[in-house]
Amino acid sequence: MVAPRIGNLSRGSRNRRHDLHHLGQAQFPRPLCGARSAARSYAHGYRPPADVLVVPLEYFEHQYQDHVLAGTWQESLLVADATLAATSPVSLEIQSRLANAENYNRWIFSQIAPYVGRRILDVGCAIGNITQFYVDREIVVGLDVMEEELAVARRRFAGKNFEAHLMDVSSDALGQFRDRSLDTVVCLNVLEHVEDDVHALRNMARTVLPGGRLCLLVPVNKWLFGPMDSVDHHYRRYTRREMNAKLAEAGLEVEHQNYFNMLGIAAWFFNNRILKKSLATPVEYSLYDTLVPVLQAIERAMPPPAGLSLVSICRAPHSR
Repeated sequence: MVAPRIGNLSRGSRNRRHDLHHLGQAQFPRPLCGARSAARSYAHGYRPPADVLVVPLEYFEHQYQDHVLAGTWQESLLVADATLAATSPVSLEIQSRLANAENYNRWIFSQIAPYVGRRILDVGCAIGNITQFYVDREIVVGLDVMEEELAVARRRFAGKNFEAHLMDVSSDALGQFRDRSLDTVVCLNVLEHVEDDVHALRNMARTVLPGGRLCLLVPVNKWLFGPMDSVDHHYRRYTRREMNAKLAEAGLEVEHQNYFNMLGIAAWFFNNRILKKSLATPVEYSLYDTLVPVLQAIERAMPPPAGLSLVSICRAPHSR
């Protein structure tokens, strides 16, 4: 299939959202190439070949319309995979907004911090919003299925002990990291994106050192499932009982478990189930982030009986 041409996508083009929407349906067989130089040349008339799609990597003046972002170009990336190109703008936007939620990101990390070792497999690292808190350790191997998000992480952590790999956690290729002596797997808000989550758990358990730790965070409360889950490609939300059954099936021993972010239930329900919104606004992220220090203090003093998410710290089997 021959892909259509990019058309007029110059800096500030009002047609970019329309063009990206239609280009997302095409196939782009060419490999990743020339992202930065192409981005710099774009305003001067550069147009990529017909089989290369330009996808925005970082935006400002964001708008969310028809599941595709419109905004002013800050940097661009040439992406060959049509499926990623069609879905990645949503994921990138979510990660971009979360990147500014510094208190929230630090709060998430605090849930797993006592259990994170020195040699880490970071599953679903995305642009590194949580990775930043342990990237100075001995080694961090980051995995994600979005090349454009990995590209951000590579630049962000250039010069650090960080390496990024385009890989699905369900892939047998994960076995290549078994000889890296990884003592910890960090897998936060990832399993809900994986169709066969038990296989993914087994894969991670076989990759980490025998007796190593898996630090997991998943969304819970099935009744909360709505547009915000669907647009981010969630297969499911969990219950605690379901999660524990899957951990046991994968041969993992639960060392510690707790609910996280109880107030988030109300916020998620209002946006997701009542307003039927597909994405929280930057203002909403910012407002919630200002509340985090108070929420964190409350949950530290009184462990919540429920939460928007469930944290599980598990031990891998003592033999592979």
